[in-house]
Amino acid sequence: TAVMDQCRRDHAGADFTLVLHNLNTASSIRITDISGKLVYQSEVLPAALNNCLQIQNTFENGLYFIEVLNENRSFFQKIVLQK
Repeated sequence: TAVMDQCRRDHAGADFTLVLHNLNTASSIRITDISGKLVYQSEVLPAALNNCLQIQNTFENGLYFIEVLNENRSFFQKIVLQK
């Protein structure tokens, strides 16, 4: 089963929300830009998420890669952010 659905963004494009499913253990969320530079990292607990993680969009427009890592698996998704 999928760990992450498509991202949802607010109307102004200022924030986006990762919709996470079946996340049963503590996980690391990492976002890197197209050059591989780490631009966001967070350690999260399943109970704290309520299936959603809101991230303030302070990133430049462009292509980014989201990685969810935990002891059981890893999942990758690419997104394009535009303000």
